[in-house]
Amino acid sequence: WAGEDWLLSPLVTVVVILNFFLMGMRQPNIIVIEVAGLFNKMRLKAVGEVIVNLLVSFLLLFVFDMGIYGVLFGTTISMVSICIWWEILAVHKYSLKTSMKKYALKFALYLLVAFIGCFSVYDITTRIRVGGIGGLLISGVVAVMVYAAIILIIYGRSREFRALLDRFIRKGKRE
Repeated sequence: WAGEDWLLSPLVTVVVILNFFLMGMRQPNIIVIEVAGLFNKMRLKAVGEVIVNLLVSFLLLFVFDMGIYGVLFGTTISMVSICIWWEILAVHKYSLKTSMKKYALKFALYLLVAFIGCFSVYDITTRIRVGGIGGLLISGVVAVMVYAAIILIIYGRSREFRALLDRFIRKGKRE
């Protein structure tokens, strides 16, 4: 309805979704940092994040002429290179007092599964050749079903998945 000139490229959309996903993955650590009062441990992280984000974003924007994609990808790079590992380290070193290795490996596995799921959904939904609102609805339903199947196949037998499922079942019985 707004015209072709106002559409973002699929690559920009992917980076926006990636940033949203990474922010969601960071939230448990951010909550622990806030609850445990680890703000002093985050001072240098904040400075490093801003410096990396600005430098990389300006480099991608002005030197490589990448436009909005460059700015968004600069945010992704600063999150991955500074924020994520620093927050994991702070939580495990200063609050939980455990090694961050197991958590970091599980975090990487979650990222891998998410990428596999997203690319699988993208590959399948781009083959749907129905236009208009009907095509959007069909693509949405297919995307949810494919991603849910991937999650069930990979995590269906895990302890975490069963605990989450039990929580939903208990909540459903109360209502």
